[in-house]
Amino acid sequence: MSEVNRMKTEFVSFATHELRTPLSNITEAVAQVVDGLHGEIGVEQKKILEIAHRNCMRMGNLISELVDMSRVGSGKIEFGKTFDQVNQQPDRKLDGGRSV
Repeated sequence: MSEVNRMKTEFVSFATHELRTPLSNITEAVAQVVDGLHGEIGVEQKKILEIAHRNCMRMGNLISELVDMSRVGSGKIEFGKTFDQVNQQPDRKLDGGRSV
C-alpha cells in the first residue's frame, strides 16, 4: 500500500471514529426521550426529536458509506454482484401500471 493510501485510510478511520462516537450517544439519547424513558414530552417536541433521530440515523449511514468507499478504494472490499444479479431487480411501476 502506498504511503498516500495508508494516510488516507488512517484519516478515514480516525474521522469516522470521531464522528460515530458522539453521534451514537446523541442518537440513543434522542431515542430515549422520544420513547418517553425520561418523562412525557409534548407532541410538537416529539415531532422535532423524531426528525433529529432520523437525521442522526442518516448521518450514521453516510459515515458507514464513507468507510465502505474507503475500503473499496483500498482494495479491501470487492464487488460481488454480476450483471445478471443486477438485472433481477423487480420492475418498478409508474402511473397506470406501466413498467419503468
